[in-house]
Amino acid sequence: MQKAIKISDTQIPTDIYISSLKQESKYLVQRKVSTFTNDSCFYHNGMTHIKTIIKIDKTIYSNNKKTGEIKEIVTTSFAIANFKNSAEFFHNLQLNHWKVETMHFYKDKSLYEDLHTANINPMTMTILRSFVINILHLNKVKSIKNQLLENRWDLDTTLGLLLKICF
Repeated sequence: MQKAIKISDTQIPTDIYISSLKQESKYLVQRKVSTFTNDSCFYHNGMTHIKTIIKIDKTIYSNNKKTGEIKEIVTTSFAIANFKNSAEFFHNLQLNHWKVETMHFYKDKSLYEDLHTANINPMTMTILRSFVINILHLNKVKSIKNQLLENRWDLDTTLGLLLKICF
């Protein structure tokens, strides 16, 4: 990590991508992705095939509703890759990774997916869990977990949620 910080502080980035401001939850977010590559490989603690060091600066703008003050928070994270590509590619790769993690979070916290062991057709169970979460999202449910608890024995309400998105 220290070596990645040193490289990002001393070398000129190979490529830079700055995303547009996007609404994420209740915040405005902008990311700046810088890639650092060289003709050979970077070397760190026995890892000899590092082709790219990726630096991601995430700026979060939040608005204090009482004072109107806009607060800016910048976080920096690093990643490594064993291939070279554009900064925009790594930006999109990172965002897509978190989409998957968000879905897994819902599955684990609301449906306790990690606690279930489906021995027969585990992929079918995963798909069904995804359907449940997507139906609740499409119905703009505030709390997936509470909605599941409230409707677990109520087939009419459950089917009603499904019918709302079908027609």
